Amino acid sequence: MFTPAINADEPGFAVRSLRSLEGADLVLWVTDGSTPISEEDHRIAGRLDHASALVVVNKADLPQVSHPERLLPEAPYVRLSCLTGQGIEQLEDQIRSKVLQGDLSLSERGSVISTRHRALFTESLGVVDRARQALLDDLTPDLVAVDLQEAIYLLGQVTGDTASEELLDTIFGQFCIGK
Repeated sequence: MFTPAINADEPGFAVRSLRSLEGADLVLWVTDGSTPISEEDHRIAGRLDHASALVVVNKADLPQVSHPERLLPEAPYVRLSCLTGQGIEQLEDQIRSKVLQGDLSLSERGSVISTRHRALFTESLGVVDRARQALLDDLTPDLVAVDLQEAIYLLGQVTGDTASEELLDTIFGQFCIGK
């Protein structure tokens, strides 16, 4: 786990954002590729750990003036345009890769589970128990399959495989986004 020293007086940095970096397993550093690299970009890059960082270079629809990904050469990066949507799939792939392929360390803190995740895990466990009981009661396999599909759907809400727009808005509304 990377722990930068926090200097609340340092210009351009929000203390809350810096504190969030201390415990983050994944940091999306969003930069503007259409403007030159600034001193602030250098300071931010100096505080990021390449193992937890994903460099997101926005405004790919405009002429690219800078290459902020070079400030963290070992970190993966994606060029995208929030305006046109170009690169969004690559960003999703990079995030998915970091999360699902075990690139994130949970460190000594262990796993932190949200109330929503806990409820979904509990509900899916209940549905799996219901499917198990249906098998013991010799119900038809198609009835058991309905329960298993429901459990998969519930778990997919945790992994993002079955996430609705409303759910994504809720999840991303909980993120600390700052520069």
